[in-house]
Amino acid sequence: MPHQARRPTICGSVRRLQTPTWTCRRARPRERWPSRPTGYAHLDSEVIPLLDDGQHVVCDRYVQSSLVLQRVDGLSLTEIWRYNAYVLPPTVSFYLEDQPEVIRERLGSRQELSRLEVTGSPRRDLVLYSKAYTFLYKHDWEQEKINGHGLTPERIVARILKQLKKYAD
Repeated sequence: MPHQARRPTICGSVRRLQTPTWTCRRARPRERWPSRPTGYAHLDSEVIPLLDDGQHVVCDRYVQSSLVLQRVDGLSLTEIWRYNAYVLPPTVSFYLEDQPEVIRERLGSRQELSRLEVTGSPRRDLVLYSKAYTFLYKHDWEQEKINGHGLTPERIVARILKQLKKYAD
């Protein structure tokens, strides 16, 4: 049974579409660390068991959000990475981008905002996500950017699925 998101996201659109079959892989062996931050708990209790069962996992927000939110809090990328360096790298990460004004308008229509959405700003967040992309690229994370400007959720999903074909086994 899929894990239910707090609010509708693009991931809901992905689940509704007929998708080709591909296998998610783990880039690092499953390991345990004695003093891992509590943020790892969902990986151990939810994500890894699903991957071990051969299922696909789509996460809305992951290490990239940590690299952005904690930068807004004043931490350096180096310090944030110390807490996230052992996180299981995904097969691929997607960055959905749009114009800051469009993002601001969409956020204004939401009833509930995350802490990043409340404390950040679309323009600054886009810059910080770009820096997170560059940082993770240097750590060999597979990443794709999708410019969603003017696209419907269905067209964005189609672009994501097209990119996912590159990662099929």
